[in-house]
Amino acid sequence: QRGVSRARRGMGEGSLSDWREALRRDPRDWRTRVHRAAFLLREGRAGEALEDLERAAAVAPREPDVQYNLGLALAELGRGREAEAAFGRAIALDPGDAAAHLRRALVRAEGGEASAALSDLDAAVRLSPEWAAAWATRGRLLERMGRGEEAIRDYRRAFELGLQAPWLNERIRALGG
Repeated sequence: QRGVSRARRGMGEGSLSDWREALRRDPRDWRTRVHRAAFLLREGRAGEALEDLERAAAVAPREPDVQYNLGLALAELGRGREAEAAFGRAIALDPGDAAAHLRRALVRAEGGEASAALSDLDAAVRLSPEWAAAWATRGRLLERMGRGEEAIRDYRRAFELGLQAPWLNERIRALGG
């Protein structure tokens, strides 16, 4: 926990040292591996994060946080199919995780699976109807699918929920909304 506390205060190297010591004492501590991996992902070090997450998955394959973060690392490394599978496992373990649905949608959309991505985004906004970013992401996908009126509705919903991104108004205007 000390490593998490240090990471929140911007003491990254101290955090890594704390996590390294915790794992020296207990190499099977999957929670510490997930915390360290999440930090490494935020630092743009997905390859290092993946090592921790693969070890965590070997010890705790039925933990949704392990699978979710594994999906993040794999997606960051451009391993879309594997990322999709990891997010799928996270969803199977915790069907109410809107973030896992959204992340799997992003991977699916990038892989050209628009309908499957839309299904995941539908789940994300159903599970977290106040999540502006999910509505905006769904709007972007709908726009790419040629469903402009629906995209406008989702963009407006994102705006109503507090997303004040300049691109949002630009897209609404461009679509005639």
